[in-house]
Amino acid sequence: MDLPVDSGDSSDLVERCLAGEPEATELFYNQNVRAMMVYFLRSGFVQAQAEDLTQEVFLRAIRSLGTYDPARGGLRNWLWTIARNLARRQWSRRRGTVEQDLDLAEVALDGRDGPAEALAATEETRAVAQCVQALRGELANLVRMRYVDGLTTRGMAELTQTPEATVRARLNEALNLVEKCLKNKGFIKS
Repeated sequence: MDLPVDSGDSSDLVERCLAGEPEATELFYNQNVRAMMVYFLRSGFVQAQAEDLTQEVFLRAIRSLGTYDPARGGLRNWLWTIARNLARRQWSRRRGTVEQDLDLAEVALDGRDGPAEALAATEETRAVAQCVQALRGELANLVRMRYVDGLTTRGMAELTQTPEATVRARLNEALNLVEKCLKNKGFIKS
């Protein structure tokens, strides 16, 4: 998923929102709501959670719009930061739960020979999801961005505001930990 970039100068829109202009607030919301919703859905949240988190992004953004500084980056990037922080908090709360993430595991049950193969694939899917969820939030987020969102390391670096070399190193660390976890579970032979 390519990250949308800010188009044009957003300072006028921010000023209009701060002045209490309802049309400006609606425009701000409409220009950004889809990107935020897609981000949360592709980050592993179910529809209802993604909707709640998207609304929370805009509530926080509107409340703190006066702190937005265009010199530090575009308005959309500022929203991405709010969204990323909300997602991290949610992931840290969910850390102890085991949820199946079929997109992450990329296991297609269609075309399997029978129930035994489908069951084995489901077990593999659960194992991958458990191993990714066992990672600390930042590493799990990188795995999701890479393998669910399809982001490049450059895109991940821009989204997380982290140097690309650091993103590559952390993603490599995450993949090594997932591989080790899957070996311990018996899904990968040494």
